[in-house]
Amino acid sequence: MSARSASWLAPGLAIAAAGVILAACGPAVDANGEEPQAIVVAAAEGIPEPTSVSTLGGYLAGRYAYSIGDFSAAADYLSKALEENPDNLELLGITLRVFVVDGRFEAAVDTAERLIERVADEPLAGLVLALHGIKAGRLDSTEARLSSIDRGGAHQLLMPIIEAWVAYDQDGSGPALDHLASLLETPAFKPFYDYHAGLISDLSDQPDAAERYYLEALEGISRGTLRVVEALGRLYERERRPDDARRVYGDYAEENPDSLWFEGALERIDSGETPGPLVSDLAEGIADALFGTAGVIPQNDGGELALFYTQLALYLRPEFPAALMLLGEVFELNDQTESALAAYRRVEPDGPTDWTARVRIAANLDQLGRPEEAIMLLREMASERAERSDVLITLGDILRANERFSEAVVAYDQALERETDIESYHWTLYYARGVALERAKMWERAESDFLKALELEPEQPFVLNYLGYSWIERGERYVEAREMIERAVELRPNDGYIVDSLGWARYRQGEYGGAVEALERAVELEPDDPIINDHLGDAYWQVGRRMEARFQWERALVLEPTEEDANRIRDKLSLSHQPDADLSNEL
Repeated sequence: MSARSASWLAPGLAIAAAGVILAACGPAVDANGEEPQAIVVAAAEGIPEPTSVSTLGGYLAGRYAYSIGDFSAAADYLSKALEENPDNLELLGITLRVFVVDGRFEAAVDTAERLIERVADEPLAGLVLALHGIKAGRLDSTEARLSSIDRGGAHQLLMPIIEAWVAYDQDGSGPALDHLASLLETPAFKPFYDYHAGLISDLSDQPDAAERYYLEALEGISRGTLRVVEALGRLYERERRPDDARRVYGDYAEENPDSLWFEGALERIDSGETPGPLVSDLAEGIADALFGTAGVIPQNDGGELALFYTQLALYLRPEFPAALMLLGEVFELNDQTESALAAYRRVEPDGPTDWTARVRIAANLDQLGRPEEAIMLLREMASERAERSDVLITLGDILRANERFSEAVVAYDQALERETDIESYHWTLYYARGVALERAKMWERAESDFLKALELEPEQPFVLNYLGYSWIERGERYVEAREMIERAVELRPNDGYIVDSLGWARYRQGEYGGAVEALERAVELEPDDPIINDHLGDAYWQVGRRMEARFQWERALVLEPTEEDANRIRDKLSLSHQPDADLSNEL
């Protein structure tokens, strides 16, 4: 068995709907005799235009699709249910959210109007209608709408900023800053006050005040710094302070070495071209506020809300590059790969996020089972820019995930050739290449890479685990390997793959009782991994728990191991049923 660790890089965040999923209801069969479960399955498969679905069936299917993040299917089913039950408040509320998240703004406005007729202070409906008024230039009615919106949750941050931008458009910067002042009552909101005060001052031709606010924002904001840097740099460019602009952009690039965001800005300085302010009008200022709000919502708690605000930002500013990138990222975290792909493809070619968007397009193509398209795109990109290693690393990752290990090694080799300075964060690259090398049966090079990764990051649990497990499997350096695995378990005690390595180390050293203890824990943590279940079966056999051993091997087969591992497990099962079974050559 080859060494493996399914969690070799930090896992992504899981997305959950933010408290707006309706409670389950309804019988097992609806009034038309339909089975809602069948409709639920259809929703999960994303079937459009469910014209034959009843109200209850559409509601159940839409609610389920919504709960798993399939917003397109949810919108299809819920809109059908709403046609037949137009006055249901819960249905109106969830359908409004889904329409916005899925980018169906015309339908969202219509639904918001119907909802607000019944619940005058419904906050999200009020926000949608206010933004629709702003987009249409109807500011008088919009101001009244804004004043009626509840200030709970994210609206505590968002609403003063929107009101400030409306006031700026109507009356200038002074009243606008008065509206922003309420943000100062919450210390965490001060950077947002400074940033938007800077944007408004900048647009009002008050460069000294704008600079002061931007610098304050840079001191206090940890998320959204890029937008502040860009705003300040553009101000310096317009004020004929190119050295200050280069310094601001350079400081950001030094902290974010893979970013290409300010490459165009530096070329602009060299050419003498003068940019405008970061935002040019009311709609762009509010779009920036919506984007900023989406960015501070915890993704593991509020993925749907982050999508909601990001889509509203794009409603006001459809080609907003930073918002398009955030939209793609949150769709990815929702496992909505097609939607993520569509978002990244909307990014402007040759813009500041074009390169990153194309890398993400490749990754999503691979997730959709289209690896050849992804590989072709990445190889084209690698030839475009000989200095960039990120695209080759992604190429190596995709090749490795598709078990094209030798090709992955070549991609990682090329990536390392492009790295002029090796820093501690490069442990991931050495580790990834080490995994590909080990799987390609080039052990000496793999071992060297794992050791280099540990030199760069000595306490990295994934590397400790993979190298220690590999040594155990090869019958080498048992003491050192055992110590490394035990340290990895200390660092990640709830990682089933690492706990499995500890159990297997004990097994290989004849400590079968201790192996059972660790492997039972590993199966609890990762119940669906075939190799961990196989290992536990081996340990059970060695301690005389024969029936349980057979059960674990049979379970391992159900979990679809590789064909090589499946054949080995079948051999053990076959031999285990023979009288006086001797599995010494199989375990």
